[in-house]
Amino acid sequence: SDPSTGSGKLEKSAAKAALNIECNLPCKVRINQKQVGESKDAVQSVRVSDLEPKASRIEVFNENIKFGEIPSFSKSVSQTLKAGENGTLKLTIKTGKVDFSKIPEGTTVIVSGKTLGKTPLAVTEMFEGPHLFELVNTAKKGIADKSFEFSVVPDVTTTMSPP
Repeated sequence: SDPSTGSGKLEKSAAKAALNIECNLPCKVRINQKQVGESKDAVQSVRVSDLEPKASRIEVFNENIKFGEIPSFSKSVSQTLKAGENGTLKLTIKTGKVDFSKIPEGTTVIVSGKTLGKTPLAVTEMFEGPHLFELVNTAKKGIADKSFEFSVVPDVTTTMSPP
């Protein structure tokens, strides 16, 4: 019996999980679309505790970092957090290359809000993962202006074709 309430029931709080998230670059962390922390200075580690034990989408991102001229990265994984778990998740952000040689000459290429220039363009290295690409002033070249998401594959050169 619980002396404070006079009832025979004791409430138990569900065991929570904790996770140390490590990234090779300064990053912010979202779990299930909610920002839960960010790394500080040279330490690229974020400690998150009091997490519900369940399947979760864990994302590291940084919209302010640049690799060459291309801003931002985002990488996410699914992981099931277990009650009482106290683990470490290591996420490595890599780069890949994009070849714009099949995009019609004179097309302005914009990636994640940054204008790269007009084609022909050199093969461009950027962070892996999804980026918003915009092809502008292309109607005179036989394709309409387009905005689309394109994923850069790590350690690979991908040739972009007109959408």
